Amino acid sequence: MQYLMVQNREFVLLGPMDWRPRFIQSEFNDLEIPYTVPQSEQGYINIDQSLGNDSNTGIEIFPLTGIDTPPHDPMYQNLSGPFYTYNETTAAGNYTVMDSSVDNVRGNLKNLTTLMRYNNELAGTSTVMANTTVTLATDRDSRTQFMALASSIPSDGSINYKFPEGFLTVSSSEMVAAVAVINAYVQNTFNWEVTTYSQIDYANTVDDLLVIYNTLKPQN
Repeated sequence: MQYLMVQNREFVLLGPMDWRPRFIQSEFNDLEIPYTVPQSEQGYINIDQSLGNDSNTGIEIFPLTGIDTPPHDPMYQNLSGPFYTYNETTAAGNYTVMDSSVDNVRGNLKNLTTLMRYNNELAGTSTVMANTTVTLATDRDSRTQFMALASSIPSDGSINYKFPEGFLTVSSSEMVAAVAVINAYVQNTFNWEVTTYSQIDYANTVDDLLVIYNTLKPQN
């Protein structure tokens, strides 16, 4: 169970938090309130009722029944809160959804675009080598390996190379062509990123940015 320590049902002094009597006690000590926090959970506590003698601290400790988090898309929405409501012995929290600023949405879209470009860059491509369609890895280590192999094979030579589809004997010219395919594929992913960035920068409103976002996110 989580708890809130509040004053006048307006100011949250501590929480939400698990029952931590020593930590809660330190707050009362700092406030110079002579209350001894129970070591075990007691549920709701009205400090003024516990102290008596016309105590008027306005402090209560509430069990928290939960915090409602409404559905939202962090790409263009923010959560504000939590805000708390109280009944006699419990508290409940909720957030409200607010639209993000144009600058925040623009930054979020650029981050998404870069992530998508990176994933596409490493996704791999394909070409035909030795009369077989083969998969070419496009991660950065594999690109370095392909370029090293292409430069090391004599112009009239060949090597045996294991692709995901199996071993193939490929010539120097085929390996050079494969490197060209890889480089073109990777460059296209960066070209796409640059173009998308330009579209994002050109958009002036959140609605304009959401049009771009809808083209980027997976469609259900």
